[in-house]
Amino acid sequence: MSEKTELGAIVEIWKATIDVQKHFNDIEMKIRSIAVGGLGALLGAAALSYREGLTASIGSIVIPISVYVLVAALVFWLALYFMDRFWYHRLLMGSIYHGQAIEEKYEDVLPELSLTKSIGKESPFDLFGKTFHSKDKMDSFYGVGGALIVLFALLLIVTTPTPMTEEAKNKETQEFSTTQVQQPDETSISASDAPDIELPIQAPESQDEPEDAEAANSDQLPEQ
Repeated sequence: MSEKTELGAIVEIWKATIDVQKHFNDIEMKIRSIAVGGLGALLGAAALSYREGLTASIGSIVIPISVYVLVAALVFWLALYFMDRFWYHRLLMGSIYHGQAIEEKYEDVLPELSLTKSIGKESPFDLFGKTFHSKDKMDSFYGVGGALIVLFALLLIVTTPTPMTEEAKNKETQEFSTTQVQQPDETSISASDAPDIELPIQAPESQDEPEDAEAANSDQLPEQ
């Protein structure tokens, strides 16, 4: 194998490694997007059920529905954190270490193969005397979400729900009804809406043809 062919193969291997890194990074971003959207929906459901005073009883114990929703939100958040932190992030780090090994091995021959090294150099940052790497950033992200769930639960404990007044309910109902678009009844069409259709008028058939036929027949009769 010539040197040029060998270098081309090395570049293709490096490109495949970068594609794998992009693949796992995209998966992690999708997981975090699902986590944020799902957490917002669950917290909204907990707030709504708390305002309406919905409860469920287990035997003689009455538990607000908002408690069940918050527990579901916490389990949901921890499950996605486990999937992100201990599953796909480990696969991403494996592909990064492999890319770094390729770049370090051929940095004298192909110095342009340094993307993984450059990203790894610029990714960490210092905050409050601590250097944050990718794992620390992830832990901070999910830690903020978990703290939000706990804070929401404390607010539900120390506050008292204020039910909506009848006036507010009626106003909300009226606002909802005005936003509805009234569709016309397709089964009832007035005469003015009917399209004008002009039917062709056929002229009456001439009566001369039967007379001519009768005259022709009379000419063909033998004379007596």
